[in-house]
Parts: sequence; structure tokens; C-alpha cells
Amino acid sequence: MDITIREATVEDLNGLDILMSYLIDEPVDIEKSKENIEKIHKSSNSKLLIAFDNDEKIAAGTVYGALIDDYAGNCRPLMVIENVSVLPEYHGNSIGRRLMDSLEN
Repeated sequence: MDITIREATVEDLNGLDILMSYLIDEPVDIEKSKENIEKIHKSSNSKLLIAFDNDEKIAAGTVYGALIDDYAGNCRPLMVIENVSVLPEYHGNSIGRRLMDSLEN
């Protein structure tokens, strides 16, 4: 299994749509998702990552992280993590861990 963790692009939307179907029970608004992926891609405060299986040519997992300002303690920014999804057939291969590690870096 040859998995690459990278930033997701609009071209990954079909795979992201499948991954999101495991998290939400409604269809994805493709046009709005395209707009938001482009915004995320341009932002320095957020990342949308994809775990891409180069052998099977599919999105195996995804995670979204956004930095926000904190008001407590020393007020360092913190990251909100959303939309973590790994295809069931990839469970147990540390893909979620690799996505989280990549999000931190």
C-alpha cells in the first residue's frame, strides 16, 4: 500500500465526497464544496489533507484543521480538527495517525 498524505484540491472532491458520506447523512453541495476547498487551499490558517492510495488511485482518508485564536492562558492559537474520515477497508493501517501527524507539521 503506497499512501501519500498531501493537501487536498478541488480535483479530489469525488473522493472527499465518498469519505464525507461516512460522517454525514446528506449529500455534499459540490459547488459550495469547490469554493470552500479553494478558500482552504489559499488560507494560511487551515489545511484540508487527504491520504491518497497511489496503487488504487483513491482517497483513503481525510482531515480538516483550522487554527483559531484562543482567549485563555497564554492565548496561543489552537487547532480545531474536523471531518476526520478513513475508509473502512483502510482501518488499522495508521492512516488517521499519519493524517494527524501531517496536520501538526
